[in-house]
Amino acid sequence: MKNIFNLVLNFLFFLLLFTSCSKKTDDKIIEIQLSKEYLGMYNGIQPRYILKNQFGDDMLVNGIKFTVPTSDFKFILKENGKVSLQQTNLEDNGKTNYEGTTKIISEDSKEIKLECSLSDGKTSNPKYTLLINKSNKTAICTGTNEPKFKLDKTSDDGEGAFNQTIKNKKKRLETLINQVNNAYNKQNYDDALLLVKEFVLLEDINNLANSLVVSLNSKDVFTILDCLADEVNYFNENYVVDKDAILQDINRLFDYYNKINITLIGNPIVYDLGYGVKQVKHNIRYSVSRGNKKGKNVEVECIVSVKYINDELKIVAVSGGSQTTNY
Repeated sequence: MKNIFNLVLNFLFFLLLFTSCSKKTDDKIIEIQLSKEYLGMYNGIQPRYILKNQFGDDMLVNGIKFTVPTSDFKFILKENGKVSLQQTNLEDNGKTNYEGTTKIISEDSKEIKLECSLSDGKTSNPKYTLLINKSNKTAICTGTNEPKFKLDKTSDDGEGAFNQTIKNKKKRLETLINQVNNAYNKQNYDDALLLVKEFVLLEDINNLANSLVVSLNSKDVFTILDCLADEVNYFNENYVVDKDAILQDINRLFDYYNKINITLIGNPIVYDLGYGVKQVKHNIRYSVSRGNKKGKNVEVECIVSVKYINDELKIVAVSGGSQTTNY
């Protein structure tokens, strides 16, 4: 009797384990599929970053840090657990196409955690995790030793906020080309070079701002610190702190507020402070939540100073700012 009882228990345990992972119909295992409302194209920009090894250290090539350029990611989530990814290098417009499968890691009433296993059919086989917000159809994309970034779900024809951003950038490039051609035709070569430098600076400032906002919203401490110089003037030109001190403040902020939502407003205003330092003023709108309490939306003017360090734009000073609107 005891042996039969143990046999039944083992059978029930196996049955419970099996049915919790999948359902069986006609001898085929059917995995949970992504609901149709979440299928479609998700677009986003991954900011430029230093490639890290498995230990989180910067990778060096001939003593130089290996930098991965800013890239455009287009995920297309399809039926039957299929996914396509087109990754575009925004510096040289080189494109890499991937195909693969998706797997739902977890799902609740607010979010879906989706794993995308991809291959270019050659040597590259990356995995990305998409954390999809069910209410607004946005997602946070996470790779291995890569900065997190936001994805926006577009309509079926591929139009959306990201595509509009690309169109705006193309328009700015066309304007720059016309201005440079006019300067060259007038033999104002110094003016032409200055126009190009100002354009590159503004693009780098926008990329840095977007990277900082996404990492704050997703509480990605690693990417936040990567935006900073090793030492930063902290709200006072005579008060210089290192990243460890700023890390303590960031962790306190993240521990206190369970949710942070920051949005950039308009375009930055840039001032030349000399010695390669630029002061950047940018309006942002933010709200924070603690427990069940949600704060009001506040609009503030943020002021930071940036400088190129080893060909990378870094924040070297945080000057604070002033509140403009509370609603």
